[in-house]
Amino acid sequence: MDLTVEVDGPLSDYMQALTDSLSLTSGSYRASNGETLSLAGRLKTFDEMSFEEGRSFEELDKDRLYGSKVKLKGVYSYSDGSTETREQDIYLYRWLEVVAAQDASVATGKTAAFHKKEDWGLGKFVKEKEVDLRLPMSVATKFQGKKSEFNYGGELTGSQTVNWLYKGEKNQHTEDSLKVQVGGLEVGELVASATAIEAGVYIGYRPFPSISNTQIDSLLDFTVGRAKHLSIILVPKDMTAFSSLDIFKPLRYKNVRYGIISGWFGSRTNTCGLDLNLGEPLPLISIPWGLNNLVASTNERTDEIQLLQGLVPVSIPSGQDNTKFIDNLIKANEDYANNPDAIYFPVPSAVLNLDTYNSNSYVSGVIAKAGGVLPDLGVIAPGAERPLPLPFVATTSCELGL
Repeated sequence: MDLTVEVDGPLSDYMQALTDSLSLTSGSYRASNGETLSLAGRLKTFDEMSFEEGRSFEELDKDRLYGSKVKLKGVYSYSDGSTETREQDIYLYRWLEVVAAQDASVATGKTAAFHKKEDWGLGKFVKEKEVDLRLPMSVATKFQGKKSEFNYGGELTGSQTVNWLYKGEKNQHTEDSLKVQVGGLEVGELVASATAIEAGVYIGYRPFPSISNTQIDSLLDFTVGRAKHLSIILVPKDMTAFSSLDIFKPLRYKNVRYGIISGWFGSRTNTCGLDLNLGEPLPLISIPWGLNNLVASTNERTDEIQLLQGLVPVSIPSGQDNTKFIDNLIKANEDYANNPDAIYFPVPSAVLNLDTYNSNSYVSGVIAKAGGVLPDLGVIAPGAERPLPLPFVATTSCELGL
């Protein structure tokens, strides 16, 4: 048998021939009677692959799709002098997940994450994703999705960089099943993933823990779940400006990296040693948590974006940009001394002569310290109307004002 192998595409760039295999490049071979020819390979590791300009995998900045068409043509010769020709086309494709590489080890490695560029346009959130293609020339590769928010362009060949486009509603996450087709066959499927969260600062909110004291509910016109706990969500436009900060390393909502600032109750007992389980006639402060200190916190798991009920953007103060505002918020959080007393619902000084604040007071205080203004949230957020002064100086009198 005479075998001809025609490789259209950079097959040897991403696959390694096995020990007994023919070369993964074009060539001609002859097999004697009873002899077997094998064409087999495995995917190269990132370290085994070589890239343009001597770059390593870590130095790539775009996702990449490799594809090759392998045409096998065998001519069989028989003893009676006749011949038979058999042909087969094989398509071998590989998606190289670069942009979302942090997720590659725990996901499938087949995610096309849209978070390369972002801006607002025509009332939609627009993201443009650049993809390096290394494809065969003799046959076109087509990208077929189901969601109208994504645009993958037309059929493509050869080596080029393309721009895929996503237009989605604000604060919406969309995933699409992206099928890769060539020669009328489906050769693979990707998950196109885009989150329309613009770089900026947001106030996130979710319910406070359930309140078992019905007197509080009645007195303050709260029902369980109505009162909201606030947090500050930081989404940098230029992540390189914060590359050394731990606050942005662990969290990723789908394909958006972000950080969280919030306030929580600490373990220190209250300044005056008061027992606030006083019951009547002070139902307002008869709460199970008592009085502790208010502490700064970052990246609390219960404040992660997927657990929030809503996000409200905070306007960037005059004279600042996204990077400066986020930097000021982080500094305000870091400079806080965890020193004021905290109470679930801050009470008027006419009832308790203490400087009492809660987690919402801390959020509005940090925003104010950084030069911002807390936006209209449209929800009940007790304590937000009482911003914590930063730096905080205690003026506790330890007296009940009855």
